[in-house]
Amino acid sequence: CITNPIATGSGGISLDITLNDCLSIAIGECGGNGIPDGACDCEGNVEDCLGECGGDAVIDDNGECCYSDDMCDNMCFYEIDECGECNVPGTGYQCWDGSLVCEENDCPNAPIVPIYFSSPYNIYGFQFGVDNATILSASGGAAEDAGFLIQLSSSSTFVLGFSLEGTSIPAGDEILIELELDNEDACITDLVLTGPAGTALNYTLDCQSITVID
Repeated sequence: CITNPIATGSGGISLDITLNDCLSIAIGECGGNGIPDGACDCEGNVEDCLGECGGDAVIDDNGECCYSDDMCDNMCFYEIDECGECNVPGTGYQCWDGSLVCEENDCPNAPIVPIYFSSPYNIYGFQFGVDNATILSASGGAAEDAGFLIQLSSSSTFVLGFSLEGTSIPAGDEILIELELDNEDACITDLVLTGPAGTALNYTLDCQSITVID
């Protein structure tokens, strides 16, 4: 193919040259007006960011040069994902286990871990943390049956249970509360149990099981 053609007129004046195809050139003045300033051909087209005269490539929001047909939401090299959205990193909902889904209700269920207790005394309040886990929710068990108010810390690693009415969890062997955790093998820590008038109850602790002792 012809490359870098040069043509001159009388007196050595440079003539406008248009390279039509591999072996064809046009010498002239584009209808008498010359090639417009900034244009790359007689039709007034300009070079795109890939250097193609009249090309469709554009600079996207990421500063990349690509063809508009390869774009979604004006961003190159991304495609519409299974959620019907542009698969930009961060698109979708991140579940408790780190997986990405389209909607929150598409997440897999987190493990429900029962916390057991055995006590010869009524329990008027409790608080504890969990080791190596995040508490997603806390409910159920004897605490809920007794009408306890259940609160989670802002860090979702600590649970507090008590009654505003002064009721208590009856003595017995039951599930104290059920925790929704992102690690079902987590153990409770820093446990505090209270009896009547806020007295502390003694206990032994075996990961997810509490035994109140004298």
